[in-house]
Amino acid sequence: MEQCRTGENRAHPFRRSRFFVANGAWYFESREAPAHGPYPERRRAERACEQFVQRLRYQMD
Repeated sequence: MEQCRTGENRAHPFRRSRFFVANGAWYFESREAPAHGPYPERRRAERACEQFVQRLRYQMD
């Protein structure tokens, strides 16, 4: 079961992954850009995504 995002009452019925592979490289999507990457493996794309979100949160403070 999916978790609710902050401010949501219930889980969204369908939410796709923000990570994808194209031409053998991993990318992640955000509202700010359709593709961030390439990364050689999914774990590195996940880490880059975490850092990206942290930077956005820092800018909002």
